[in-house]
Amino acid sequence: MNRFWSYGVGVFFPILLTACMVGPDYERPAPPEVTTYVKDLPESTQTTQKKGGVEQRFDFGEKLKHDWWVLFKSLRLNSLIEKALAQSPTLESAQAALRQAQESVSVFSGNNFYPSVDLGLSVERQKSSNASLGITGSTTFNLLNPSVNVSYTFDFFGGQQRQIEALMAGVDYQRFLWEGAHLTLVSTLITTLIQEASLWEQINVTQKMINIQIQILEIVRSQFKIGAAAETDVLAQETLLAQTQALLPPLEKQLYYVSHAVSLLVGEFPEETQRSPFTFEEFELPQNLPIHLPSSLVRMRPDIKASEALLQAANANIGVAEANFFPSLTLTGTAGTMALSTHDVMANSATVWSIGSSLLQPLFRGGAISAEKRAMEAAYDQAFANYRQTVLMALKNVADALRSIVLDAKKFQLQNYTQEKALKTLTISQDQFKAGGIPYLSVLNAEIQYLQALLNAIAASALRFTDTVALFQAVGGGWGESAAQKNQTTGNLK
Repeated sequence: MNRFWSYGVGVFFPILLTACMVGPDYERPAPPEVTTYVKDLPESTQTTQKKGGVEQRFDFGEKLKHDWWVLFKSLRLNSLIEKALAQSPTLESAQAALRQAQESVSVFSGNNFYPSVDLGLSVERQKSSNASLGITGSTTFNLLNPSVNVSYTFDFFGGQQRQIEALMAGVDYQRFLWEGAHLTLVSTLITTLIQEASLWEQINVTQKMINIQIQILEIVRSQFKIGAAAETDVLAQETLLAQTQALLPPLEKQLYYVSHAVSLLVGEFPEETQRSPFTFEEFELPQNLPIHLPSSLVRMRPDIKASEALLQAANANIGVAEANFFPSLTLTGTAGTMALSTHDVMANSATVWSIGSSLLQPLFRGGAISAEKRAMEAAYDQAFANYRQTVLMALKNVADALRSIVLDAKKFQLQNYTQEKALKTLTISQDQFKAGGIPYLSVLNAEIQYLQALLNAIAASALRFTDTVALFQAVGGGWGESAAQKNQTTGNLK
C-alpha cells in the first residue's frame, strides 16, 4: 500500500500541479520579415594595393565564429583577449549576477515545490496551584515536547509555476547580459588596440614632420641672415613649427590613455603593463565577412535575447497576478510527543499529533488584484515595445556598419591615391634638387605634404579595421541561440 501511495504521489502529483495553469503561455515574437539590411549594397568593397586595402566580401547567411577575433590573424591580440576574458572584473561581476539568479530559482523551488519540514523542541518547567483540586500546596513539573511540523501549499492554478518561469527568464536575462559583456569586452579591446596602432603611427609621422620643419626653419633663418628672406618668413615658419609641435603632446596623452584603457580591459593595473604599442603590421583586415540574415539576427545578438528574456518574464508575471484570483489550499501536520520526563518521551502514551488544512479565497481586496493583473499586462506591453526597439536598433547597427565598411573603403582608396601622388611629387622634387633645378626647401615642403597625406591614410586605415569590428559586434559576435532559450518548457528547472 505504501509503495502504491508513493508511486501515485510521484506520478500524479506533478500532473495535478500543472494541470491548470492560469495566464498566457509564452510565444516568441516573430522574427523581422525583411530580408536585407540596406538596399543597393555591393557584393564587396573597393580594393587598394596597400596594407589594409584588401577587398572585403559580404557573406550573407554565413555564421560568424564565436572566436571571431582570430580573423585579424594577430597572435598578440589573441593572447591579450584570452587574458581579458580570464581576468576582467566586468565579466566576473556578470558571472556572479548569473549565479545569483540561478540560486534564486533554487530558493523559490525549495520553498514552494516541496513540503516544509521542521523539527521543533520545547522544554518547559511549570508550577501550578492545587487549589482548583480542593487541596493545598502546589505541583512543579517539567514538560518536554519534541515534534516534527510539516506544511505544504498546493499550486492548483499554476501561480508558483508561473513565478518560477519568470525567475528562469531572469536567469536567461543574466546569461545574455554576460554574453553581451563578453562581446563588448572583446570588441572594445580590439578597437582600443587599433586606436593604439593609429596613434603610434601618427606620433611617428608627426615627429618626422617636426624634424623636417626644424630643417626648414634653419634654412629660412640662414636666408634671412643673407637677406634672401624676410623676417615675416622666419616668423611664419616658427609659428608653423610651434603648431606642429603642439600636436604631439595630445597624441602622446591619448596613447597613454589608450594604454591605460587596455590595462583596465585585461584586469591589470596600468603600472603592471609591460608591452610595446600595437602597429598595423600586426593586424590583417578580414576579407570574408559572415553576416547573419535579419531573421536570424534576433536569435544571435545578446541584447535582443536579453530583451526577449524580460518579455518572457513579464508574460509569466501576468499568470502570477491572475492566480491571485483563485483559492489556495495549505495542508499542515504535526507529530511528536509530550512527556514529563525524558524517560517518557518515546512512550506510546506520550504521542501527540495533529493534521489540518486551510483554504484561502480572496473575496474583496478593493480591486487590488484586478489592478495588479492590469499592471502586469501593461508591464508586458512595455517589455514588448522595448523588445521591438532593441530589434530595430540592432538592424540599424548592422546597416550603419555595412555602409561604413563600403564608404570608408572608398575613403581609404582616395586617401591612398592622395598619398601616392604626394609621394610622386616628393620623388620628382628630390630628382630636381639633385639636378640643381630647385632649392632644398622645395624638397622639404614636398615631404611635409607627403607626411600630411600619410597621416590621413593612417586614419582611413584605422577606420577600416574599426568598421569591421563594429560589424562583427552588430551581428552578435558569434553568440548563437542558447540551449536555455531553445527550451521553452514552462517551469523546466534544468
